[in-house]
Amino acid sequence: MDRVLGRSPSTISRELRRNRSPVHHSYIDHRAQVRADKRRSKASRRMRLKNDKIRDYVVSKLKEDSSPEQIAGRIGIEHRPSEVETRARFGDWEADTLISRRSRAAILTMVERSSRLVQVERLDARTASLTSQAMINCLIRFPKDARRTLTLDNGPENAEHEVISKETDIRCFFYEPYSSWQRGTNEHTNGLVRQYLPKKTDFATEG
Repeated sequence: MDRVLGRSPSTISRELRRNRSPVHHSYIDHRAQVRADKRRSKASRRMRLKNDKIRDYVVSKLKEDSSPEQIAGRIGIEHRPSEVETRARFGDWEADTLISRRSRAAILTMVERSSRLVQVERLDARTASLTSQAMINCLIRFPKDARRTLTLDNGPENAEHEVISKETDIRCFFYEPYSSWQRGTNEHTNGLVRQYLPKKTDFATEG
């Protein structure tokens, strides 16, 4: 079916899940289109930046002629709640992807800062859609109060961070470029994972 429609299997799966009938759990095309149109209409009216501090930052940078991409790459970590640094609560996550020169497949690592709980998932490819869906699948296993913040790097695989926020009600932040020390917990986790999955590992067959 994905070849006929010209869409990836993950896109089709997401469409079926979002727009099927909540009562009969069936997918009827014209009714699904109505649901999609309503959702798109609501999304266009919703203020995306609910945090006043972040919204003011974005507005000020736009006035300085910064591009949206430049602004997104700097919303970061400096606006992350101070509670994240203290590790006094559960629910603040860091995430990264490990790649291999042997295959297109990648490994997603997610670590919770206070408990050091680690979630590891294999990705068939390091694409935005596969990465976001894997993160959603990992996070949705936990109750809402265990999904507070998620800190990512600025790689293209994290382009669908808004989808992650919408599906899991988590707030996403970004590390500053070339500042791996800002995600020390995740870096340490990656080092441990690399002991079992070295750089030359073919993630398509192992992991």
